[in-house]
Amino acid sequence: MGSKMGRAIVANSSMQLLLKQSSSAVDVLSDVFKLTEEEKKRLANFPIGQGLFFAGQSHVHINIQASPTEQQLITTNPQAQNPGQGNGQG
Repeated sequence: MGSKMGRAIVANSSMQLLLKQSSSAVDVLSDVFKLTEEEKKRLANFPIGQGLFFAGQSHVHINIQASPTEQQLITTNPQAQNPGQGNGQG
């Protein structure tokens, strides 16, 4: 966001999605996205799968849930990759 080109890309995007950010990044993003104090607080503390979705001037809290198939494909948690193993069920 420190360059004119980066800001232009964001400005020309019809939709944006922000997931959890570091406190220092939230300060920078606050100016670009005109975040409220509540949005800044949430953005620094969101759990996995939650974020802010921007469409035009609207900002909404979003919760992204992977389907079981998507979860199995993308997880890095060994227990989640093989749900029947290690718990006496497999």
